[in-house]
Amino acid sequence: MAPDVDTAEAAQAGPTAAGRLAPGTTLGGFRVDHLARRTSVGEVYRARGEDGAPVELYVVAADLLAGPEVRARIEQAIARAAALHHKNVAGVSGLTTAGDIAYAVGEFVDGTPLADLLAQKRAARTTFSPKSAYNVVAHLCNALSAIHAAGLAHGHLHPGNVVVERSGRVKLTELGFADPRAIGTGPARPYAAPEVVGGGAATPAADIYSLGAILYELLTGTAPRPGAQPPSKVVPALGAAVDAVVIRAVHPNPANRWPDAAQFKQALQRAIDAAPRASAGQPAAKRPSLAQQLTGDQRQALASAAPAAADDTVEKWLVSKGKLDYGPFTLAQVIRQIETDEILPGHILIDNETGERTPVENHPLLADIVDRARQARDDRRRAEAEQQQVRTETRRGATLYAFIGAGALALGIGVYFLVHALSAADAGGDHGQVAAIREGELQAKITFMKPTRAKGKARRRSGGRARPSAGGAGAVADEFDGPLDLGDVSEDDGDTERLDDSDINPVIARHGGALAACLRKHGGGRAHVQFVIRGNGRVSFSKVNGETGTGLARCIDRVMKKMAFPAFNGPRTRAEFELSF
Repeated sequence: MAPDVDTAEAAQAGPTAAGRLAPGTTLGGFRVDHLARRTSVGEVYRARGEDGAPVELYVVAADLLAGPEVRARIEQAIARAAALHHKNVAGVSGLTTAGDIAYAVGEFVDGTPLADLLAQKRAARTTFSPKSAYNVVAHLCNALSAIHAAGLAHGHLHPGNVVVERSGRVKLTELGFADPRAIGTGPARPYAAPEVVGGGAATPAADIYSLGAILYELLTGTAPRPGAQPPSKVVPALGAAVDAVVIRAVHPNPANRWPDAAQFKQALQRAIDAAPRASAGQPAAKRPSLAQQLTGDQRQALASAAPAAADDTVEKWLVSKGKLDYGPFTLAQVIRQIETDEILPGHILIDNETGERTPVENHPLLADIVDRARQARDDRRRAEAEQQQVRTETRRGATLYAFIGAGALALGIGVYFLVHALSAADAGGDHGQVAAIREGELQAKITFMKPTRAKGKARRRSGGRARPSAGGAGAVADEFDGPLDLGDVSEDDGDTERLDDSDINPVIARHGGALAACLRKHGGGRAHVQFVIRGNGRVSFSKVNGETGTGLARCIDRVMKKMAFPAFNGPRTRAEFELSF
């Protein structure tokens, strides 16, 4: 059954109309946060699932679903996109309909759109370095290779649907969400192939063109336009080899473009490797590597080089984490990632210009920063441990007060306690009522009963640390009816401990509410409870009104076995109490 829109919540947040979802709307178990962006087929909303995890909801415009032919093409494209799984392609589910709203759930990519990164570069009057541009395009080539191998074309590739994750991985989004009637319009227009702009269908060759246009903007800072100069005319250090790769990618004739994304990637890598070592417009010969800056007296060099490191804008550093390389980054970006624990000791820093590989904690410019970050992590962990200890103590205090309150509540509903303990010292002696208290409906009575049989001398539990005894085994009935065998006690002076009312009463009182709940649930108005406490302080068996199989008996037995009485140096203490309203 298709999920429904929560119209009550939608009404509170604002009206929903023609595919527009107001913040707070619940759609298929996902709660809308806000509208993230618009696409050629509708709108993309940031939302959260029932577990709080962020997702993107792709809502298809209602007018696209009106025509059965267009609707079928969109549904087919989204279904095929949902079947594709690749690390450089954001995942998406198939199309779901809820009422008059058709939507798909897409993977939330935690990162920055490439369009925003390009805007930042323009604001700083700089461009991506050749290595940085290659890294972005190489990831997108991987994505397009998988897409084209699945028989698909993206159709509206542009910097707005390319996201660079915090780790450095590049992901292509919105696969399957190109309007078949308006491909190459909107934000995709400057990057669309001429045949697409002319009304042609999206093809792998058209995707190659769009990727070439993105590469041009990464290298020069502006999107290509008719009559645009080759990249090296804008950034002379790029060289003719890079020009040739870009010009072939954006050739007007689809047949003259790179035949596939894999060959595009390989050609670009060769061109970048052959180009002069340069940052954006600045030859590398004028910018010595940081390792070169540290020749001679390292301390003196470090003092002068470290400030420069924070201002370094050359994106030539890769960070190797396990089997994956991330970047390239400027050194300033590396430092920020160390400070935020994204880069840790053991990760490898790779200089793209020299190929030098250095553990980040051993790099002369970064060692002190890594140490400070490690100390900050340790300080945070200690602080968190202290806070956790405070929270634990607070919970323990609250639990103690809850037990005290439960005991008072139990007494308030009129619980009778009658405790019997068998003691060798009491053999042959009968004791009647020891204490009787009456306070309105509150009554408590404590009575000791003589043991059946005992050996040696028994004594009350002392205040010292008790050593629990395993006691005897025997049948269940022997817990009440069999002889009390204290065994061969060889510790202390041969005495054997037992529990009395002062040990047992408070424990039962703390569980009075649960016991009373059993009585209320199973009825009867009265319960005579007999039980056995082993030397480890735990109840081994109980019976209620002489029975063990009734609902009331089972309920009370569960409560009794949760009780923790003081441990004592003896095999067992038999006791009983009465519970009534």
